[in-house]
Amino acid sequence: MPSERPDFILRHRCGNRFGVEIAELYHSQTTARLERIPDYSAELLSGGRFRHKDDAAQIKVGKVDILTEHNEVVCSQVEAIIHDAPSLAACAQSLAAMIRVKSEKLASRPAFLSHINLIVHDRTNVLSATPPEQFFRLYFQPELRASLAAAAFPEVLFLTKMKDGTGFIPLKTLLLMRSEERRVGKECRSR
Repeated sequence: MPSERPDFILRHRCGNRFGVEIAELYHSQTTARLERIPDYSAELLSGGRFRHKDDAAQIKVGKVDILTEHNEVVCSQVEAIIHDAPSLAACAQSLAAMIRVKSEKLASRPAFLSHINLIVHDRTNVLSATPPEQFFRLYFQPELRASLAAAAFPEVLFLTKMKDGTGFIPLKTLLLMRSEERRVGKECRSR
């Protein structure tokens, strides 16, 4: 069932009800507007005005060359919307902040819910060239680890696209598994 807080309430076949909160992670509010407002990109490309003052500071409209992987020009002087892509670390920090905000917002869940999970759809595309085996090392910054450890959600599911097409990462489970690996590794080294 759609709900206000959390976004959805589901009933398990055994009768227990739990909540699901859904969020989208964008580079910025500007990239969210570009993606979610119909025809905004087309308006800008045809000389239209920015819808928000932050947009003018974060993006520009200009001409670019489209290149092959061997730097051969395929199309020259194509009108484009240009902006800097954030680093993996910046996206991980944004995700950590989002988890904190959502956790605080849903800290007092309705008593009839057994728990609430968070699903985050990654719209940044910064992981598209990252092999899955490097995800934890590159993305799990201390701020993200702390945010996951403190979150009231039993699970935070991260939907993204990585180099091999991987798209589903149970963040809290991954954090717990890696923490346990480190603990066992330390015990083995101390023996």
